[in-house]
Amino acid sequence: MFCGFLVKFAYAFDRRAELYADVVLAALRNKLARSHLEARMIDGKYEYQSSFAKKYVAEGEARGEARGEAKAVLAVLETRGIMVPDGARARIEGCADLSQLEKWVQLAVTVRSVDELFD
Repeated sequence: MFCGFLVKFAYAFDRRAELYADVVLAALRNKLARSHLEARMIDGKYEYQSSFAKKYVAEGEARGEARGEAKAVLAVLETRGIMVPDGARARIEGCADLSQLEKWVQLAVTVRSVDELFD
């Protein structure tokens, strides 16, 4: 289970993480030490210690939040029957500015066209 987590972590962030995961696993040949670390990871209370992990986890969370907001904008527009051209869809999906996306979610409720969203 822990090995799977490390592999997913490695692929999700970058090649260096894969190397770090390998170093950790190599260092934890002792089953008791590995079990202890796995228990800390599974209980949901573990806080990342390294600045490397904190940075990439925060970036991943921000990207996920932005994707969710973009999906909300598109869902509101589509539910209201407002056509969303490919260019506008790409602009919405490509936006990483959470405050802008939150404004678009609110505007999507009242605009008559996607062009009004960007005015």
